[in-house]
Amino acid sequence: MQELYDEAALELQRRNPDIVDEVRDGSRGFSSNASKTDGRIFAMIVKDELVVKLPQQRADELIEIGAGRRFDPGSGRLMKQWVSLTPADLSTCTLLMGEALAYVSSSRS
Repeated sequence: MQELYDEAALELQRRNPDIVDEVRDGSRGFSSNASKTDGRIFAMIVKDELVVKLPQQRADELIEIGAGRRFDPGSGRLMKQWVSLTPADLSTCTLLMGEALAYVSSSRS
């Protein structure tokens, strides 16, 4: 999963130089590898899964089809807009991270 995440993050960084990989800049989000834009995390790796922030309706769709589950940061409190997934390939990983980037870039949720 880490390799897919790294490749997808690099692809997104090529398209958008405002993306920061938190491992490279020395900070970390939720004790994980994380990518952020404008200081806000949109994707990260936690326990070898991709975790992305999406609109709640999109998160619900992914969960309903069995593609992912709600993210639990360890407190037992599930986060409504964060989904943990294991994408099968680079294309899917890049697409999901791109959706998360677009959402976080366009909202202040």
